[in-house]
Amino acid sequence: MRLKLIFSHSEKSFITLPCHYNEIIQGFIYRHLDSWLSEKVHEQGFKDPKTERKLKFFTFSRLIPKEKAYVRDGKINLYGNVKLIVSSPIQDFIQSFAMNLMKACLTVFLLFIIFCHEESSKKNSKSYICKA
Repeated sequence: MRLKLIFSHSEKSFITLPCHYNEIIQGFIYRHLDSWLSEKVHEQGFKDPKTERKLKFFTFSRLIPKEKAYVRDGKINLYGNVKLIVSSPIQDFIQSFAMNLMKACLTVFLLFIIFCHEESSKKNSKSYICKA
């Protein structure tokens, strides 16, 4: 199974990361799995019956910017929306990742709405508009 994520950012026109950002993406994926699955994949993996090697059974793409990318001083600037593809033959992995991402996005969205409501209350305004 494959999950394609598109990250958009309206605050800045680009995202800056270290050039070697693979561990950041890997950590992001592990943090957005159910805890039991995250621990199983990270600590145990899945044993190959022939070689006894521990396999993680997931992979992810490099970050793919919609517009352009510039590397400078050990950092990479990704312009425009950024795409990430996560793949795994384990359906539970992709489902857990997708569900936890949706929960995280909903939490961020609700916190954003609460923050906007509090800010508008401080201004004694009865109506407010927030753009996510």
